[in-house]
Amino acid sequence: MPTKKVSTCFFFLMSSEFKADQGNGWDAPETLATFGINCAPSINKNDPLPAGLTREESRRIAEFIDAARNTDADARLKFIDNDDSDASWAPHRASWRKWYKRLSPKVNAAIDKALEELETLPKAMIMQQDDDTFPELDNLVGIALHPISKILFGEYACNGPFLKKEASPACRQMLAQTYARHKRQWRQALTFLYGKVSAEGIPLREGVGAWPKLVNAMKGM
Repeated sequence: MPTKKVSTCFFFLMSSEFKADQGNGWDAPETLATFGINCAPSINKNDPLPAGLTREESRRIAEFIDAARNTDADARLKFIDNDDSDASWAPHRASWRKWYKRLSPKVNAAIDKALEELETLPKAMIMQQDDDTFPELDNLVGIALHPISKILFGEYACNGPFLKKEASPACRQMLAQTYARHKRQWRQALTFLYGKVSAEGIPLREGVGAWPKLVNAMKGM
């Protein structure tokens, strides 16, 4: 699938009904709790407000959820992300993206917690390898895709122990973007220790960065 924003993939997974009459993530209290969301957006002005939303924003996002659910599954990701054929949904998309900026740390934390439970957090995978290279994305996806999707999104997105095929592209994209986030952090850490590094994490110059200074300081102790 073409690259989509994390906010789009998350909204797709939360708003889709992958099994008839089993609802979606916004209907599941346990899924909301996984991502630190106190309640779902609602068009009813008497319902509680999700943290971080105004009443108008909650209404817009609730309408957007209903519209996504009523959009054909094949066109749903495009509708959520950016469908210029109907500009009337632009305020709804803007409200969702604004809220997701507040939600994203919680979503990232939930994904990382699930990866840690599965012992597939990239830093853990590095320690399991024979060398210190960053693990391949295919390895992470192959090991974690199905179990992490069930942990995060529950039974409604799965077919037994496996991910429903309709949910798979968005889950893969979220996992790929999580992988990219961890690889950036890994390279930032190596850059701090060793100066500039290659894409593979190999230092480009010797004797720079914090690590040589630390080694010299330890020699003088």
